[in-house]
Amino acid sequence: MKKRSVIVIIGSVFILLWTLLPIGWSVLSSITPERDLPSLSRRLVPKEITLDNYKNLLFESKRAGVTIQTYGPRFRQALVNSTVVAFVTMCTVLFLSIISGYAFSRLKFKGQKVILLSILATMPIPVVAVLIPLYKLISAWGLIDTYWSLILIYGGAFLPVSIWIMTNHFNSIPLAIEDAAKVDGCSRIGTLFKILLPIIRPGLFVVSVLTFLNSWVQFLMPLVFAPNKVKPLPVLISEFVTKYSVEYGLMNAAGVIAMIPPIILVIFFQKYLISGLARGAVKG
Repeated sequence: MKKRSVIVIIGSVFILLWTLLPIGWSVLSSITPERDLPSLSRRLVPKEITLDNYKNLLFESKRAGVTIQTYGPRFRQALVNSTVVAFVTMCTVLFLSIISGYAFSRLKFKGQKVILLSILATMPIPVVAVLIPLYKLISAWGLIDTYWSLILIYGGAFLPVSIWIMTNHFNSIPLAIEDAAKVDGCSRIGTLFKILLPIIRPGLFVVSVLTFLNSWVQFLMPLVFAPNKVKPLPVLISEFVTKYSVEYGLMNAAGVIAMIPPIILVIFFQKYLISGLARGAVKG
């Protein structure tokens, strides 16, 4: 075996362990009774396995027959909030990026390149730089602590890179395909939805999955703009750390549950993600 191959294997194993060990520790902590958590650092497997933390989050909040803080209803509501915001943001960004990407790729209009570059120029702007103006704007619209505040903010943040990806995917399709569709009597809208979108299916998956995942894991924005009624999972999980106690078991169980949707998306759409990113990152 070549020396370079050995280095690659060792590096890959190190990265894999670096990635999976924290996840494995969270899973073990989530199924360990609260009293045994301090000793978990000295053991690879807990003495006793319990699903109480998951029951408390998904069903009821009781411990030893005594009702504790009602994390269950709050967690379920936060789960719904995260799902609604991520899904609606995904659909909105996907639709707008398709229309915009097609326009920048196929239509010719005055200031086209300037507008596209202006949109892409917003990508490196840090969130904290626009936090106060955004808060004043969302507050003036009366959208603080609503779904729409997060959907609008996430959409504005993730749309530029999505437009860039979709524009490159449309650029990679030869114009001859559209010309053939027009000869057959297909309209521009029909060509877009019946011919072009099936061809760039990997790009659609890339935009959808990346938007959903980025919306799912946001913390700072919902902490500021949706701290109460529509708080998502990351904000709620942070509340398990209080001034007087830390609910380690519940925190880890909530983290494991929150990881399930991203893991499922990546596993099922891995093929499309790889091909879509490779194709969308290169100008056609």
